Amino acid sequence: MKRNIVKIYEGILIEEDKPLNMNQLSERCMISEIEIEELVYEGVIEPLQMQEETWIFSRETLWRLKKVQRLRRDLDLNIPGAALTMQLLDRIAELENMIRRSTD
Repeated sequence: MKRNIVKIYEGILIEEDKPLNMNQLSERCMISEIEIEELVYEGVIEPLQMQEETWIFSRETLWRLKKVQRLRRDLDLNIPGAALTMQLLDRIAELENMIRRSTD
């Protein structure tokens, strides 16, 4: 029997092994499909594949979108501003990991 790994993230139940199409992602994050497209074009999120003329996303994308939504709400950022902030946060995390590995 296959067991699904389930996490709860900010009140959202996430089954890690099942990808989401754009409509499902839009509904779960309460964000429009147009905004999702903009975030893809800005490089904030990346679809896994194209299936039946719609993008398919990993469940990890939910977490990134929730973070983007918090940035936009809390800092009053537009999508390009949130994209730049996410890039900087990703780079900081990467550098912190490099430092952590070099001190271990």
